[in-house]
Amino acid sequence: MKKYIIYKIYYKYNEHINFINYIYKLSNTINLNYILKQELNNIDIKSYCDILGKNNFKIQIIKELIVLDNIHIKAYVQLYLNKYKSLNKKKVLNI
Repeated sequence: MKKYIIYKIYYKYNEHINFINYIYKLSNTINLNYILKQELNNIDIKSYCDILGKNNFKIQIIKELIVLDNIHIKAYVQLYLNKYKSLNKKKVLNI
């Protein structure tokens, strides 16, 4: 069983501009600023950051999960991608 965190990065003036991803939780402390800085260089987000500014994006933890394997976490991420109508270019599962 592994611990994962599903998080959303969003534009603070318009939450419809958002990106959803997950990370493996190694310890009890999570540095959200570090995750945000790493993700702002992601291809999906980079074009928006160049136009809107990196300082205008926030990060929010959606859910912390304990799952059996990667397929389960990807299924949960896909559910949140559909729920928030995220701007991620790649979908997690090929359905």
